[in-house]
Amino acid sequence: MTYSRLFRVIAIAVSVLVSFSFAAKNGKIRYAIGESFVITPKGKESRATTGGNVKEKDKIRTGVESRVVVALPDGSVVSVEENSLVEFVNLDSENGVQSAMTDIWQGKVRFEAQKQAEKSFFSFKTGTAVSAIRGTDGSVGISAKKRGVFGLASGVMDIKDECGASESIEAGQITMATGKCGFMKFTLKHAGEAPLMDQVLKLVDEELSYEKMQKRLNEIDQLLDNALKTKIKTTGCTTGDVPDTVSTSLLPLSITCTGFPQQLYINGNKFNDTKSFAHTIEWDPHALGLKHFDFMCRDSIKIAAISNKMIELEYKCGEAQTYYYNKDVEESNRLLQDSTSNEAFSVMVLTNNLCNKGRITLEGNVNSTGASVISFTLNDKTETIKLGELQKSFTHEIMINDRNENWTAHEIVATAEFDGYSYTKKIPLSINKSCSAVNTIKPQIAMSSLLIGKNLYPCKAAFTISNNDNDEGIASVFVDETLTKEYIVRGNGNTDFDLASGSHSYKITYTDQANNVISTSKDFKCLDQNNTAFIAIDGNRGAVKERLRVPPPPGGNRRLYKNLKFDIKNIARNDYSQIKSISVTQSGEKDKIFYLSNANNGIEQLTYNLNIALRYNFSTTINVKVILYNGRVLENSKTYEVR
Repeated sequence: MTYSRLFRVIAIAVSVLVSFSFAAKNGKIRYAIGESFVITPKGKESRATTGGNVKEKDKIRTGVESRVVVALPDGSVVSVEENSLVEFVNLDSENGVQSAMTDIWQGKVRFEAQKQAEKSFFSFKTGTAVSAIRGTDGSVGISAKKRGVFGLASGVMDIKDECGASESIEAGQITMATGKCGFMKFTLKHAGEAPLMDQVLKLVDEELSYEKMQKRLNEIDQLLDNALKTKIKTTGCTTGDVPDTVSTSLLPLSITCTGFPQQLYINGNKFNDTKSFAHTIEWDPHALGLKHFDFMCRDSIKIAAISNKMIELEYKCGEAQTYYYNKDVEESNRLLQDSTSNEAFSVMVLTNNLCNKGRITLEGNVNSTGASVISFTLNDKTETIKLGELQKSFTHEIMINDRNENWTAHEIVATAEFDGYSYTKKIPLSINKSCSAVNTIKPQIAMSSLLIGKNLYPCKAAFTISNNDNDEGIASVFVDETLTKEYIVRGNGNTDFDLASGSHSYKITYTDQANNVISTSKDFKCLDQNNTAFIAIDGNRGAVKERLRVPPPPGGNRRLYKNLKFDIKNIARNDYSQIKSISVTQSGEKDKIFYLSNANNGIEQLTYNLNIALRYNFSTTINVKVILYNGRVLENSKTYEVR
C-alpha cells in the first residue's frame, strides 16, 4: 500500500472514532477565595471564580489568606495556597491519558493525585527540580531562595534536579533541595501537610546542618501532632454504601460528619454545612481505573511555639473509593491509541539537555519509504535535515534561548517531505524559562521619583524593567531593608509604587525566571503637609512674657542664666527628617545663638533645652524659627524682663 493511501485509511479511521474521543486541556476551579487571579499566557488577568476554568499555560496568583482549588479531568486536585504563583504548564487529558505539569514559581500547593494510567504523568516543578508522582497526596513548595521542598502524606514521588541528582520519597517523608546539587530527606509524621510545609519553606533557606534541621523539624512535627490528635479523634465523616465498581464517571455519595470541621473539602469542593449532605463526584469519562477521594478537614488554631498567627490545620477525616471500568470506553481508548501508532513518521522531543546546554533533541523514525527532508519550525524559525535514501531514523538538536527568539514557542511543527506529499504534525513543547542556558539575557532595572512640586505626601516613585522581553519575574520593594511589597512583572515597562512618608532608603530587586537577580537603590524624601505643626516654648504655643525680679548677685555679674525649653509639636509621625533647619536668635545678639540643619550636622530630636543669658534691667526676646522642607515656616517667641 502506498503511503498516500495508507494515510487516507488512517484519517478515515480516526474520523470515525472522533465521536468516542474525549479531550480536555483545562481544569475546573472548584473553590476560590480572597485575592486570587487567573493569568493567561498573554498576560490578561482576571479574578478566579468558583466554577471557572483554568487552561493549559494559565497561571494562578493568590494573595494573603487566598486559595484556589483546581480539579483535573481524572479526579486529581491541585490547591494553590496563599501567596503563591503557579503555572499549569501541561494540562491535557485525552482518551484516558493525562499529562499534567505544574510549575511553582512562588509559594506552595497541596495536591491529591489519582493513580496515573499508563503513559500518563503528573508532575511538579520548583526552580530546577522536577517531581513525578504516582498516585499520591502531599505538598510541594518553593522557598524565597528558590529551593524546592516536596512532602508526601501517601504514595510515591521521584524528584530530579538539573544537576542530575535524584531522590525518591514515600508517605511520611519530606525532601528539600540543598541550594547546590542534591537533596536532604527526612522522615516526619506530617510530611505532606500544609502547616509543616509552611515551616519547612522558612527553614530551608537558613542552610542548617542535617542534624540541626532534623531536630527543628522533629519539634515542629511533634507540636502539629499534639494539636491534631484531638481533632482527628473527635472529627470524622462517613459515607453510605459505596459500590466497589462503577461503570459511569459519577460517584454519588451520602455524607455525614461528626465534630463539624470549620471547612471540609472533597475533590476540591468546599462544604460549610457538614452535618449531613449529598454530593456526587465526577471525572473524565475516559479516565478508567481506581478512584480514591480523601475528605480533607481544615480548622484554624494557634500554636504559639510555631507562630504568633493562626495556623490552619489540615487532616484527613474520611474517604471514598471505587473502581471505574467501562468496556466500551476501554475499547474506544485502545482504538484511538492504535490509530495513531501507524503514523508515517514519529518524533520525540527530549529536553534533558535544555537546562545545561540550552538544546532540545528531536529523535524520530520514518515508517514509510520516500521521505527525503524533515523540517522543524519553532515560531517563525525553521531548521531542515536531509535523509539518506534508506535512512529510517534521525536525530537533530535545536538551540533554544532568548537570543534565538524561539524560547516562547509552545509547539514544534515537524514536516516530512515524501514523494509528492508532505505530512505535518504538531508536538506540544514546554520550554523551561528558568534554565540559565535558555534565559541568557540579564534584565536591567532603574528607579526614578515621580515627585512633583514640593514633594508633598502622598508621593510616588517608579521602577523600570528593561531587557526583559518575553520574560517575567518578581520585583520586591524594600524600604530601609524591610520588604514591603512584591509585584509580578511581565516583559518591559514601568511600575509605580508609593513612597513612605519621610526620608527613606529604597531598594528594588527583580528576579527573573532563571533566577537572574538585579537591584537598584535610591533615597527619597516624601514630605507631609504638617499643617498643624507648631512650636511650644516652655509649654506655650503663643508668644508670652515673663518678668523676673531677682536682685543681681554680688561681684558685679550683671547676667542671669535661665533654661529655655522648646518643643516642635505635631510633626507627622514625629519624623524630624521633615525639618530643614532650626534657628534661635536673641535680641541684643548679632548672631544666632543656636542653629541646626538636616543638610549639615543633622536634626535628631524635637525637644531642646537652651541656657539663655539674660541682662539685668533689660527686656530680652528669644525667637525660635523652624523651616520645614515642605516650605512651611514655624515661629514662636518669649520675652524676659529682668529687674
